Amino acid sequence: VIMVESDGDPYDSKADVWSMGITAIEMAEMGPPYGDVHPMRALFLIGSAQKVPSLKDKGAWSTSFHDFLQTCLVKDPVARPSCADVLRHEFLVKAPSSVSVLTELIEASREA
Repeated sequence: VIMVESDGDPYDSKADVWSMGITAIEMAEMGPPYGDVHPMRALFLIGSAQKVPSLKDKGAWSTSFHDFLQTCLVKDPVARPSCADVLRHEFLVKAPSSVSVLTELIEASREA
């Protein structure tokens, strides 16, 4: 679910930044924020809550990941960083390449 508060302004890439933050939560928790409540209630919570969606088990994730989510999930689209800014975030800059992660997974499966 994406919510764009636009006041008549056209959709822009800052909505994608919000979506990336939500998708990161979905990938980390294997389900969407508020996935345990009725869909209409979830829409209400997303639209009206002062707090943005967050991880349920905060201790399971790095400070860098928490900061990445906080960076992406700024409710005010004007204050939300651009895609270029997000791409410079420490969490993405220090992430291993997909090739190295895939190689590690293949090696681990061969050893199992």
